[in-house]
Amino acid sequence: MRTPSIFIAIENSYLAGIFGRKFERDGWEVTVIEKKRDIAQRAMESPPHIMLFDDSPRFQDIVDLVEQFRSLPTMQSVEYVLATHTLQHKHVQMAHDIGIHHHVHIGHFLPSEVVRNMRRILS
Repeated sequence: MRTPSIFIAIENSYLAGIFGRKFERDGWEVTVIEKKRDIAQRAMESPPHIMLFDDSPRFQDIVDLVEQFRSLPTMQSVEYVLATHTLQHKHVQMAHDIGIHHHVHIGHFLPSEVVRNMRRILS
């Protein structure tokens, strides 16, 4: 298997940077995404193993994008993970409804634990 890769689409750039650096130190190829259009472009160039996104105000945009990606052959093997700051059951349910069965409550985990959980998802 190639080096594990992750797209981090978390609204809080400080938090995204913390997670990005932790994944990089653990040997992951990391892309921190700040704009929706960048996600689509980068995904077409090189699909990640995991796409980690949060339940930010742009959550609906991310849900729409994931639904679009799931229809593309190159994105079929991507694992989509919802990172919640608070346990927003509405967002978790919406994610589950479109086939996203992984979520992590990042308020309860250290970045190293999130990395460990993502490795478990890939195995």
